Amino acid sequence: MKYEIYIDGSCPQNPGPYGSYAGIILNKKEAPVRIFVGQVNESTTSNRMELLGLLTALNYCSDNHEYVIYCDSKYTVNIFNHWIYGWIRKRKPMLNIDIWKQFIPFLTHKNIKVTWVRGHNGNKWNEIADQLCSMTRQYPGLTSYMSNDERFDLEVDAILNKGTRGPFCLCNAS
Repeated sequence: MKYEIYIDGSCPQNPGPYGSYAGIILNKKEAPVRIFVGQVNESTTSNRMELLGLLTALNYCSDNHEYVIYCDSKYTVNIFNHWIYGWIRKRKPMLNIDIWKQFIPFLTHKNIKVTWVRGHNGNKWNEIADQLCSMTRQYPGLTSYMSNDERFDLEVDAILNKGTRGPFCLCNAS
């Protein structure tokens, strides 16, 4: 099966506290099958949040499916597709290298493609990932992809279903 994953990350004060990342995993029918969100409360950057979004998405990928991961950060896409190979050869100090290193096991997976998509340009799923990312910061202490906060679940449902109770709710995700 082929999946598409849209990710986003942001930090309103760049650098600053309360960064967040989010992603939506879609099946071939463009139906959300999983949502993940995360939050960092210490000082961070938007670039670091985008990288954590990609890392989280990669950890959902398995060998027996195909994945296209869409990201609106050229920095993140270039790290995964190009720059990390130079770092592997030269081992020079780099910003966020602790995250880069965690990408290495995924570089040999031929079933994973990371692609840039223009942000804030009307792409439905990129816009939803952005909204989820922003919304996540309103829930201090939410640091994992599942929520136990019904208000959060309902807001996710509203974003995905344009304010109407629809077929997908985070609280029912598996």
